[in-house]
Amino acid sequence: MLRRKKTRRDGINWKKIIFLYVLFGFLCYKGFIFLLTTDYFLLKEVEVDGTKVLLPEYVVSISKLRGGISLFLINTNKVKDNIKKDPWIEDVVVKKYFPHTIYIFIKERVPFCILTNGKKSLVLNDEGIVLTEKADHFSFLRKIIWKNMDFPKNYLGKKIENKWIYDSIYIIKIFDKNFPGLLKGLIIDKSAYIKIFTKNGISILLGSIDDILNKEKFAMLKEILNKKTKNIKVLDLRYKKGIIGK
Repeated sequence: MLRRKKTRRDGINWKKIIFLYVLFGFLCYKGFIFLLTTDYFLLKEVEVDGTKVLLPEYVVSISKLRGGISLFLINTNKVKDNIKKDPWIEDVVVKKYFPHTIYIFIKERVPFCILTNGKKSLVLNDEGIVLTEKADHFSFLRKIIWKNMDFPKNYLGKKIENKWIYDSIYIIKIFDKNFPGLLKGLIIDKSAYIKIFTKNGISILLGSIDDILNKEKFAMLKEILNKKTKNIKVLDLRYKKGIIGK
């Protein structure tokens, strides 16, 4: 039986295939280098939106973005992490808009009150997170005064873990909801009571937050404050039977 000899056409031309693979890889590499180095895709503009307290220029500086780098080399997750290190930042969105723009949307934490121990003052949001030590710029906020309180170390961007602070913030929220604009501030005296100051000159004494959460007492308090009684200077809610006015 005759057998036909194998020719080069019958087999696989590996040299040609390898050459094509190498050529394809070389072209991909050159194309990739072109995309990274061409001026067309270099970062030229950073847009910042959503800021109220922070300046857009400051956000760009903490993002550590720099012009002249290809958008293909920018890691948006790393940019987000850089920005979120600032205590004012609650959330951030970073997007690439080709050919040369980075868009940053900021959601800031909102300053809610000032916590002071007589020596130092901290600006807190409504969750008790410390935003800044520069309380002088936020003198319009209500104050929580706790004399001689020891502030924790490295508190910027962290929550003050303290029940009295939580209760004080909650009291401010209750007053904002039921008596808008009335609350001026409060003093924490850990050994005795919480003292609330109002803008109409009436002071309110609490033994704990339970005194203001008591429905009967709160209804009485609401009635008294809405009447705007001038003769009463102090309302004491620390007694079980009700409220004592002085």
